Amino acid sequence: MKEIIKLKTKYDPFNKYTLDFALKKYGLNAVFAEKESEVSKNLPKDSENIVVITNGSVPRKFVDDLGHFKKAYLTDVQHAHMDEVKRVIESIRALPVKPAKIIGFGGGVALDVAKKVAKLCPIGNTNENRINDSFIVVPTAGSNDGIISPNASLFHNGMRETLSANAPSKIIIPLYIWDKNWKNRFSFSKSGVCDVLSNLTSLQEWNLAIRRDRELWTQKDIEYLIYALDSLIYITEGDLTSEKRAMGLLSSSFSMYDPKLSSRPASGGEHEIERALSDAFARESKMLVHGQGACFGSLIIAKLYERESSGLPDNLFFNPKTLYETLVNILKQMSLHEYVKEPVSEIGKDKIISALETAPKIRERYGILKEINYTKEDWKAVLEEII
Repeated sequence: MKEIIKLKTKYDPFNKYTLDFALKKYGLNAVFAEKESEVSKNLPKDSENIVVITNGSVPRKFVDDLGHFKKAYLTDVQHAHMDEVKRVIESIRALPVKPAKIIGFGGGVALDVAKKVAKLCPIGNTNENRINDSFIVVPTAGSNDGIISPNASLFHNGMRETLSANAPSKIIIPLYIWDKNWKNRFSFSKSGVCDVLSNLTSLQEWNLAIRRDRELWTQKDIEYLIYALDSLIYITEGDLTSEKRAMGLLSSSFSMYDPKLSSRPASGGEHEIERALSDAFARESKMLVHGQGACFGSLIIAKLYERESSGLPDNLFFNPKTLYETLVNILKQMSLHEYVKEPVSEIGKDKIISALETAPKIRERYGILKEINYTKEDWKAVLEEII
C-alpha cells in the first residue's frame, strides 16, 4: 500500500503520532496477554464491588475458565441495545454494595453495553477524553475497531446509533485466544480485520467532505488521520500476527478519540451501508457481523468512486479510479474477498439493493452517497459489478 505510506509520510514526516504516543497521551494501559495467567494477573482482585459484563456462551465460558471471579457480580447481555444498558444499570443499583470497577468481557455487544454503562453509572473518574479510570475491557474476539473508543454503537429509538460513552483506562488483549480464533478463521476474527480495512474508504470519504467544504480541516486533525493510516499499515504490511491485529484495532480506535470528529476518520458511507444491511438482516432474523458489513460497504463505496471519478475533486487521499481495485487486491491477498461478499448470498440481491437505496438516508455525514441519486437499476448494476 504505497499510497498509505506516502500519505503518512506527507502528514507525519517525523513519525510523531505512533501507537505508543497515543497510549501515553490518553493514559491507556494496554496489556498483550500471551497466556491465561497474564490475563488474571492484570485483572483487579476479586471483590463484591466488581461488575463483569459478558455476552454469549463463549465469553462467559472464558470468564468461568479463568476462575478469577468468585465474588464479583456477573451479568450477561444479549443485544447491543439501550434497553440492555438500562437493565444492567438497574441490576447494579440493586446490589448490596456500590460498584468500584466495571469490566467488559467479550465481543462488540458486551463492550458497547459496558462502555455506556460505565458512562451512566457513578463510578470512578472520567477525564476530558472520556476515559474512565474504573473501567476495563477484555475483548475476546477482536471483532471491531471500537474496542477502546469513547463511543458505543447501540440500538436506540428504533435504530442503531453511535452514542457518547466512556473509554476504558485499561485493555487486556488475550492474544492466545485471538490466535486460536484466527487459525480457525472464525467470522468474528475476520470481521475485526475487515473493519480496519474499511478505513480505506472512510478516509476517502472524510477527504471528500473536506474538499467539498462540508467539513473543516485543522492541524489537530492530522493526529487522527495518522492513527487511521497506521491501522491499515499494521493490518496490510508483512505477516498478520494477533499482536499486529490488536495494534491495528487500537490505532483505528484512537482515530475516533476526538469529540469533534467523533468516529469520522474510521466511519464513512461504508458504515451507512453496513447499518442499512444490518437492519435488513435483522428483518430476516439474522445477524450481520459488523466488520464484514462495513467492508462490504467499502466495496460499494470504492466502486462508486471509480464510477464517479470524472466528477470528483483532484488529489483526494486515494486515486478514485483505482481505489476499488486496490481494496479487492488486499482482500484477495488476505483470503477475505469471498467472506466480504457473503451478505449477498445470505439475504439475496433484492434485499441488498433495497438496503443500498436506504443507505444515503441513514445519517447526515457527507460522502459520495450524498453526491449521487441512484435508481434501483443503478444499484443493481453496481452490485453486479462487485459480485
